[in-house]
Amino acid sequence: MAKNITKIKHRFPLRQLRLLPRKISHHWPVPVLILTTLLLSFLNYEPGTFFIGWDNLPAEFDPPLNLQRSIFAVWQEYQSLGLLGGMSHAADLPRQIVILLLSYLPIPLDLIRYLSTFFPLILGPLGTYFFLDRFVFKNKLDAKTGQTASFFGGFFYLLNLATMQTFYAPFETFIYFYGAFPWLIFFLVRFFRTPTPKNLFIFFLISVLATPAFYIETLFVVYGLTLLALYIFHRPSIKTVILSGLAVLVANLFWLLPVVLFVLTNGQVGELSKINTISTPETYARNLEFGNLPDLALLKGYWFNFVDLSGGTNKFDYLLSTWRSHLSTPVISLIGYLLFLISAIGFYYALNKKFRYSIFAAVTTAICVFFLIGGSTLINTTIPLVGELFRSPFTKFSTPLSFAYAYFFSVGCIFLLDLFSYLHNRLTHAVTLFTVLIAILIYMSPAFSGNFLSPSMRRSIPTEYFELFDFFRKQDPATRIANFPQNDFWGWLYYDWGYRGSGFLWYGIKQPILDRAFDVWSRESQVYYEEINSAIYSEDWDRFDHLISKYSINWLLIDHHVIAPEGRVDLKTKELEEHLSTSPNYSLSTNLNNTIFVYESKVKNNTKNFISASTKSTSITPFDPPKLRPNTSLTLTSNSVVFPSITLTNTKGFTLDLPSLSKTESLLPVEISYQKAYGVLSLKLTTQAPQITLNDQDVSPSPSSTTVSIPVTSSTESLILQINQDFFELQLPAEITEFIGYYPIGSTYLPANSPFAVILYDGSPQTNFDLTSDLKLSTPYQCYTDKPNRKIEKISTGKSVALLGTDVVGCLSAQLPQLNASGVYSVDFSYYSPTLTPGNVSITTLNLGSENTAQPLETTAESKHTRIFAQASSQPQKLNLILEGNEAKSIQEIDYSNINLYFHPLLFSANASLNQTPSKTITFTENTNRLSIATPLLDSAFDIVQTPNSNQLLPEARNCDQFNDGLVKKTITPDGFIYESSNGIECDYLNLRHLPHGLSYLISFDYRYQTGLPMTLCLENHTTRRCDIYERLTRTDKIQSLIQPIRNTFEDQGFTLHLFNQSVGGDRTLNTIKNLSLHPVPLGFLQNISINSPIKPKQTTVSTTHPNEYIYTASSNLPEEKLLNLYQSKSPFWIALSVDKDTLAYSPLKLITSIPHLYFNHQKLVRYDTGVDWYNSWTLPEGEHHILIFYAPQYLEFAGFLLIALSLTGSIIYFLFTLTRTIKNRLAKTKRLHASHN
Repeated sequence: MAKNITKIKHRFPLRQLRLLPRKISHHWPVPVLILTTLLLSFLNYEPGTFFIGWDNLPAEFDPPLNLQRSIFAVWQEYQSLGLLGGMSHAADLPRQIVILLLSYLPIPLDLIRYLSTFFPLILGPLGTYFFLDRFVFKNKLDAKTGQTASFFGGFFYLLNLATMQTFYAPFETFIYFYGAFPWLIFFLVRFFRTPTPKNLFIFFLISVLATPAFYIETLFVVYGLTLLALYIFHRPSIKTVILSGLAVLVANLFWLLPVVLFVLTNGQVGELSKINTISTPETYARNLEFGNLPDLALLKGYWFNFVDLSGGTNKFDYLLSTWRSHLSTPVISLIGYLLFLISAIGFYYALNKKFRYSIFAAVTTAICVFFLIGGSTLINTTIPLVGELFRSPFTKFSTPLSFAYAYFFSVGCIFLLDLFSYLHNRLTHAVTLFTVLIAILIYMSPAFSGNFLSPSMRRSIPTEYFELFDFFRKQDPATRIANFPQNDFWGWLYYDWGYRGSGFLWYGIKQPILDRAFDVWSRESQVYYEEINSAIYSEDWDRFDHLISKYSINWLLIDHHVIAPEGRVDLKTKELEEHLSTSPNYSLSTNLNNTIFVYESKVKNNTKNFISASTKSTSITPFDPPKLRPNTSLTLTSNSVVFPSITLTNTKGFTLDLPSLSKTESLLPVEISYQKAYGVLSLKLTTQAPQITLNDQDVSPSPSSTTVSIPVTSSTESLILQINQDFFELQLPAEITEFIGYYPIGSTYLPANSPFAVILYDGSPQTNFDLTSDLKLSTPYQCYTDKPNRKIEKISTGKSVALLGTDVVGCLSAQLPQLNASGVYSVDFSYYSPTLTPGNVSITTLNLGSENTAQPLETTAESKHTRIFAQASSQPQKLNLILEGNEAKSIQEIDYSNINLYFHPLLFSANASLNQTPSKTITFTENTNRLSIATPLLDSAFDIVQTPNSNQLLPEARNCDQFNDGLVKKTITPDGFIYESSNGIECDYLNLRHLPHGLSYLISFDYRYQTGLPMTLCLENHTTRRCDIYERLTRTDKIQSLIQPIRNTFEDQGFTLHLFNQSVGGDRTLNTIKNLSLHPVPLGFLQNISINSPIKPKQTTVSTTHPNEYIYTASSNLPEEKLLNLYQSKSPFWIALSVDKDTLAYSPLKLITSIPHLYFNHQKLVRYDTGVDWYNSWTLPEGEHHILIFYAPQYLEFAGFLLIALSLTGSIIYFLFTLTRTIKNRLAKTKRLHASHN
């Protein structure tokens, strides 16, 4: 016996080696698939570069840190102001463990993400192959045919357009779903077919390891739908269904429970965020554009029409330009459709021949196609959140669809094997293999030339970022970083070294970073951006410092690598750095290669570990921050904007503090009136202050009027009055020597704190100039634009001059005679435009310079007479007749006639200043108070109203889509401006070049959504070249309003209001604007209105610790009641317990495990909520207290971990028990055999 065992032992290796070629031959597809994937990976790997960009999770920057975040994943402290995670961050835990292990290997850091990306690329095709070979073709076909067909399925799953799009700009969750999906199906089917505890355990273990696939939780819904299809087809026993369902659920509960909490409590935060309200409709429309048979056949998604910044040219181009060019070749497209034809044949063949799991594959295909052609629209009508989650269905459903296609493709290849069976039997498989593989390789050939992974994502990261990570590792982790620049809300950054994406700094920095990538999950974070962005672009540094204190910011990081796409937008980095370097509130902590600067804030906030204690004082600013998004809460009357009233409770003894309008606004609304009395013209300038109503009583501050007296002769009847830069005409009848009372002249906006000119001219002209002959002899030219190959034509007839041109601003000019007298020019003329093109007439210097920037004339098809004024200058001047035909695609025409130029001499000149408006304080005598505010509306040059009958909008349709030449149409009817688009963007704009930047503006739309995408708008700032407002209008029949919050008196004047009516693909977009208006609004005044409690705020020092992301402790001994403040975003799930001193001395692990017991056995502090603070507060009684603060939902994740641990422990105990029983049975059997032999 012993001799035989020895013989077997020595022969065993040789026997296995002899069998190895046979095993390799039997499983030849496995090494071929692996080698193909390795070759593909190698050809897309660029040594010395990081694979980084787009939505990425580069945990390799600090693996222990990111692993810890996955363990304590419910409260995302590092994200902005802290927030309840909207994605399943804990699901990434298995991947984080692998990355941690890889980080200990002697491999370059930049290789880790390449490896973690290529790993699922290898797994996915292998899982597909084994599923087909073991469960579809085994015992159905001969071994060789089954192997070949299974190989084709795995090869197709590896090389198709859906896989390429998944990996081209990969997000870890999608690529891990790609790798895990076939294996999850494989092991579930294995359990269905052989429902043993061992197979259940393996499926459970695979389910746990596959959780990174569900970092975006909607992929779990997709997975659940495919499992439902599998359950329906396979019809396992109820016990098998329950056990497999429990395995799936228990394996995923640790991340699923927190996500369910987010959906139930914060689900609409993401849905209503600014980023999503603008991008979601367009993203969904772009997905639907590819929901057609040709694109579904090729597995093409919206990435093919997505534009991205090209690294070489810094211009936008198609993201998949290489693939678009490749597929535009007719032969390549034909190959793609032939491959689909094989799948289509396989679909019929599988159902007809009743291949196993063909119904499952067919149902999976139907589910995927349903969502890809717009099925979520039907769901969205009843379950809005689900529709929002599937706003980009291609990224979710492309993987199961490509798996189903691979199934049918493999069956279709069996048809090809049958088709080639007329050849010699030994050549059948070889010919089929060669033909199909060559076709796939040719079709997907760009993948093997470095275009399977985006070349733009293979980047060398500047060393200063790793130095930055090292710097912050040495700093207090319980501090907060504000990163700059903050030029837009998208949360999508572009760097001069080629990176573009949602950001990466926080994967190497423990401290929370206030980045825009997190705004979609947090209303507080979005409000922070609105406030800090307004402060920076307003260059309001006092407000900026206040916000640094308000949000408990400790560090300010300025990164000069961050750029604006195409380099047009002013990032305000220079101004910010100047403030930080000159203010005593900040000090430079580190300078990394003169590109990254970190400043430390010295602004007092008295917080430690994000905790402070303060007196129970209240200071409410009810209009700060203002509602900037489109809303219907404001009411516009004929003379005011009425803000919604505010009800204040428990405020008896509080004060309402109204600031001085003069100190909060740079320009004030003023009504001008006059009075004539015995040779004196008396002007009264009355500031129009907001009306403040408290409990139906007017408590508005009463500004005093400013009076200016001007001597006039009794014979003077016609006058021209200039106040600042506005002109008014007056008629004073000589026979009336005195007026009783004041008569209105008009309204304007005047400087609040600086003098302005008050000038009077004789209304009767001293000189009349005939410039008709000069204008007829003048040559028209381009002005204010410089476009090549543009011409302006002039037609002169009698006393009229017509200008004609296309896509150009044209001028016809005549130089004015030089005068030595002081005075003003007036120009009388008539004009009309048969093309409804805006015109303009101006008097400027010879280089078109002017103190006043004129707004375009109102468009009219009928002749209209008007008059303009301009001060005479000592410099040479000229008269300009202007055709405002910029961006027009057809010939535009403007006709000017009866042009008369007059000179009016100066009669009087002086400077005046407005009286200061007072501030006011009112003490509340009632416990409940209702506050209402209405701001004035004037009829000034700054108040713009656009109606179909009177407007300066473009007269015709214009397509501004650079990549699609679709149909656009604009129709002006008495009911409004009707915009219609199909595969293009109908763009309209309103030139507001005369509006100063020292005012905030209220823009209101009477808008009607009809079909397609709602309209978007941009208020472009002429100085910074950015959109101070960028919003999508809401689907409402009510008037909706937006506020432009940025006020910067240092900037030159001028805005352009852009309107976009966008259509994606052939879907028609139709919208109507009945009218729109723009009015100045005293936002600074509103923001500084405050309601204050009689108790003055005072900070108190407390002893604090911060054991981990969701636990804080505080100890204090207070002589009076205080507030305990936690500077994390407000959430009712933050719990504060009063515990004993010894409890706070527990180790972190003991504290974590003790909290559930402490929660039920200790007193909870009472929350204190002002309704306006962004952070959490509790009432802290006087005396000595030891407080434990924790985020309760973290225990949902821990409960999931516990269930997994119990399941694994139970399984191990069961298998050990089974093994022990088996060994005992075998020993007993051996004894019986020995007994029988004896």
